[in-house]
Amino acid sequence: MTEPFSVLLLRPTGCMTSNLLTRPR
Repeated sequence: MTEPFSVLLLRPTGCMTSNLLTRPR
């Protein structure tokens, strides 16, 4: 039951991390 929750939390986190890592300097 925590699988969908984890995915929902990991999905946005990955997107945010990618944005911060690939953000224009």
